[in-house]
Amino acid sequence: MLEGDREVIGCLYIYPGKEDPERVSVRSWVRADRAHLDAVLYRAVQAWLRTSRPFGAGRVDYAPR
Repeated sequence: MLEGDREVIGCLYIYPGKEDPERVSVRSWVRADRAHLDAVLYRAVQAWLRTSRPFGAGRVDYAPR
């Protein structure tokens, strides 16, 4: 959101792994009226997770679109 912008168009959740604390489970959504942004969000989050130190490759469960 931009400063002063109060419109929520979606959300991103990152949960620690229940069985393996080294893994994370990632979920995201966008509102139905912004569905065209779902794939954009998914790709951006995937790219961020691949390069983010705490997560790293092979430790993220993010359901494909």
